[in-house]
Amino acid sequence: MWKKLEPYKSSIILLSALVIGGVIGINFPDLALKLKPIGKIFLNLLFMIIVPLVSVSVMSSIASMTDLNKLGKILGIIMTVSIIMAIIPAVGIIGLASIFDPAQGVTLALAQDFTTEAGTMDFANMLTTNDFVGLLSKSNILALIVMSIITGIAIGQSGESGKKITELLSNLNEVIMKVVSIIMIAAPIGLGSYFASTMASQDPELLVTFARGI
Repeated sequence: MWKKLEPYKSSIILLSALVIGGVIGINFPDLALKLKPIGKIFLNLLFMIIVPLVSVSVMSSIASMTDLNKLGKILGIIMTVSIIMAIIPAVGIIGLASIFDPAQGVTLALAQDFTTEAGTMDFANMLTTNDFVGLLSKSNILALIVMSIITGIAIGQSGESGKKITELLSNLNEVIMKVVSIIMIAAPIGLGSYFASTMASQDPELLVTFARGI
């Protein structure tokens, strides 16, 4: 039994931490609110490592490829899987919401009038930034991925010089993954604390609606 659960050990620990944090947040709100800085520190540590993690891992993986046709196939598969994995939960949520109404008994008073307008998407700012510094923000993660792919291709096509950089990126990627593993040691405490403070700051009626939605 335990051997079968061994691969899910980390997930079980994190879920248990969230449950414990939720219980503390509901029953001991004053204590839970004091735990918010701990959760905030953990999340900030994760946010700080996102940019180097994404950029180095993408550049390292692509730079080591010699066949660009293979890269195109991989990117196509990633795009297809991403779309499918977005559709599945969307359909599931719509189906569950039609069976179990999460807004049952909730009344919203809309005192302000509003007009509907056609939505627009700024693909230029989504895929690129107007300054290199913009790539260092997690808010521009898609632009970072695009530039990392281009840079990885350039490194792979740079001959012997590119091989040296590829080896350096591979070693750097290993170090970054070790940093992530060190940060994740605090994940149960960090996520549990943040979830506890989040639950403590919510209206009890909203929590009931949230639970019904789950």
